Amino acid sequence: MADAKDNLQIFRILLFLFVACASSLELRSNHLEIKNDDQNETSLNLSQRNDSNASAAGGLFRGDTNTKDSNIKTARRLGEDKLDGEYSGCHNSHEIEPKHSCSCRFNICNCSNQRLNAVPSDLPFDMTTLILNNNFIQVLQNGVFSNYSRLRNLSLEGNKLKFLCEDSFQGLSQLEVLNLFANSLKYNEANFPTGVFKPLSSLKTLILNKNNKDLKNCSYPHISLSVLTNVQTLYLDGISTNFGVGFTNMTHLQTLVLVGYLSGYCNLISLNNSTFVNLKQITALNLSDCGLSGSKVSHNTFENLTNLQSLDLSSNWNFEMENLIKMKWNPNLTKLYINAVVSRFSKSLTITEEYVANLPKFLTHLQARDNCFESVSENVLSKLPTSLKHLDIGGNRFLYGTYVRNLSHLESLETLILDGAGQVHKLPRSRNRELEEVMERKENSLGIDFFSIAVPPVLKTLKMDGAGLQYLLSKIKITNKNRIENLILSSNYFPVIMGPIFGLENIKYIALKFTSTHTIDKQFFNNLVSLENVSLANNVIGESLEKSKTGNSLFHPLRNLTTLDLSHNFITTMPNNTFKNLDKLQILNLESNNMWQFTVDISHMNNLTLLNLSRCQLTSLPVKLRNHIDFLTTKPGHSITVDLSLNPINCDCDNFEFIQWMKKSPAFDANFTHYMCQYSDGSFRYVTDGYDKTLLELNRACVSNYIIFLIAVLSTIVLAAAVVACIIYRFRWKLRYLYFVAYNKFKTPKEAESSFNHDAFVSYACADENFIVNELMPELQSHGVDLFIHGRDFVTGDYIASNIVTAVRESRKTLVVLTRHLLKSTWCNYELQMANMESVHTGRRVLLFLLKDSIPAGELGHELLYHIRSNTYITYPSSNNSSDRELRVFWQKLANDIRQP
Repeated sequence: MADAKDNLQIFRILLFLFVACASSLELRSNHLEIKNDDQNETSLNLSQRNDSNASAAGGLFRGDTNTKDSNIKTARRLGEDKLDGEYSGCHNSHEIEPKHSCSCRFNICNCSNQRLNAVPSDLPFDMTTLILNNNFIQVLQNGVFSNYSRLRNLSLEGNKLKFLCEDSFQGLSQLEVLNLFANSLKYNEANFPTGVFKPLSSLKTLILNKNNKDLKNCSYPHISLSVLTNVQTLYLDGISTNFGVGFTNMTHLQTLVLVGYLSGYCNLISLNNSTFVNLKQITALNLSDCGLSGSKVSHNTFENLTNLQSLDLSSNWNFEMENLIKMKWNPNLTKLYINAVVSRFSKSLTITEEYVANLPKFLTHLQARDNCFESVSENVLSKLPTSLKHLDIGGNRFLYGTYVRNLSHLESLETLILDGAGQVHKLPRSRNRELEEVMERKENSLGIDFFSIAVPPVLKTLKMDGAGLQYLLSKIKITNKNRIENLILSSNYFPVIMGPIFGLENIKYIALKFTSTHTIDKQFFNNLVSLENVSLANNVIGESLEKSKTGNSLFHPLRNLTTLDLSHNFITTMPNNTFKNLDKLQILNLESNNMWQFTVDISHMNNLTLLNLSRCQLTSLPVKLRNHIDFLTTKPGHSITVDLSLNPINCDCDNFEFIQWMKKSPAFDANFTHYMCQYSDGSFRYVTDGYDKTLLELNRACVSNYIIFLIAVLSTIVLAAAVVACIIYRFRWKLRYLYFVAYNKFKTPKEAESSFNHDAFVSYACADENFIVNELMPELQSHGVDLFIHGRDFVTGDYIASNIVTAVRESRKTLVVLTRHLLKSTWCNYELQMANMESVHTGRRVLLFLLKDSIPAGELGHELLYHIRSNTYITYPSSNNSSDRELRVFWQKLANDIRQP
């Protein structure tokens, strides 16, 4: 029995070795690629496999008895030897679940850049958006998305897909957007099996471009795409072949995009009458960057696309204008984009009537940027379609010419863009008869010529950004009624802006960024009161603002302004009233101005939502500004953001309270990103903990100093109080005696009726001398009042101050004639003070006020208002409404008041 068992064991070993050797020989003969447990790869060749032995051998080595026939068939169908990396097929092989760190939130899962080679199966089943961009997924196995039936958006951009399986999208009946951009899905029916898109009954957008780097031997998979009857937008690579009959079934298709360069692969070169014969349903066609040559495009290629409303032929450098003007357009075309259809090395072109004569008659949008245009024939603008609303001919080299006079003929134009030119010229004056009629001198009261122009009557936006303009902006007048709301003149050269601008009653936004402006006259904004948004960023107007300390500020007329951008302007100081009247301002951007301190008054800005003071070299903020920010943070339904990042905030005991305030205020970023600390030794440190450590250190250092200081102050106060108390107690009876002696002495006035040489000394401003000489003196002297008049009675050669004191002491009363001129007079103020001191010293009533001008109390000042209310005053009757009898009564009463002791 033992021998039998041994023989049986030996037989089993020999049989195993025989099968293993046979399998090894078979594998060598067929050059099959297999992978062992250590993931080492060898060459695999499927072309010679003819029986099931290889499958059995593969099962021995891989521990898998599946033959994967469907994978073999797929590989054969593709005519490829292998896929990149580990071989995977259409059927789920139950491989190890890929590890991932996908971010899932609000029904959106982002698994981008995870180096995944398969779709994870453990994601939330109720997600609606799945992003798998930039991974290594090569195959979408059948049913891989069956657990994610609620998906509406799926993106597989930038993977390694080479083919699709028949049931790759099984269960995605609610999917609306599918993005397969930048894979390797070569267009043919084999890579897109019939029915692969059938489950996608709700799909509206399909992105399949940038998949065919080699555009040879390709054909659109129109049979597979034909089931997508609800797709509205389709992105494809542009190949030189017609669109198959299957596209006729895509009845809801509206937009077809065949863009090349960075957005995809497109090399159409030529188009003919039958290219789009199966796409008559589309309304928008984008053929930009497709290498089209105008001489190889049939003139009636687009004529039969009867539903086409938008056509983009941009960046086809070899199309050329002479070919474009021969095209026959669908009459329903409303948007035409022909940017850069002329070689960038072409000579300058003139837009003639021939260029515009063939344009669609109902055109509303026309873009013709970067076409080497330099001039325009005089009547071209009047020949453009009257329906045109948006015209963009920027990026050309236009010179100013007589064609500008015809801008007003574009009666429907709302947006005009002329930016990007490279030429610079001086501003033409209205006296140039070739450009404008001479304006009458009476229209120009300042003696400066206007630059006048008529614009399209319904134009809303005029954009000349980077147009190479080089002007000193003087007076400009828009001569016709218009609706311009947006004026964009950035990236030009306007060193001095004087203005004003007339005729822009509806202007809302003006942009003058990067214009090298260093001076702006105060009158520039006078007629632009409707402005809501002003951008003057990246200029050098700091010195101009600093000089405008007197009078109204530059922005004074802009009561409706909500946004003001003054960033990067070399502003160091600003007058306190710079932003006066800007009560509606919501956004104030002062970034990157070395102001060092911010003392401008913004307490009236109760609508402020953003105050950007980043990079302004500020170490703190004044208490008044902090209080206003606190008010705004507590205002119901209102929030404000203050940005002090990249400022050297002083982190010392003197600034401890300010840092505490920042930490508590909801107006600041809670993390204090990019905030800094500046220390007493001049060093800096970026804050990474929200000032927590800084506050802890300052709390320890500053509290101990504060306690010592407080103890010293309190000790001094207590000691001084004790000394005073001792003195008072020691001399308490003598102090009482002195008090009553003084009271009795000053209780009775010292005056004697016969001691005054004059009844009244008249204090008045020189500007009011006519009133004094012609009215006041004759009237009071007729009532027997003897007056002391400084222009008549001052002693020549004596000091003015000495004359004033003498006049006050020798006169019973000092009559102050209060006018606006008197408020500005230094000597009149001195006379008032001397009269008040006389009253205090003698105890008699000296001051008497004659209120000649009606002056609001707010303009008088607290001290003068106190004197008026504390002494007798009389109001001069209005000369327009007063009768002779009232004036006689007034002068009689004034004379009696002067004689009163």
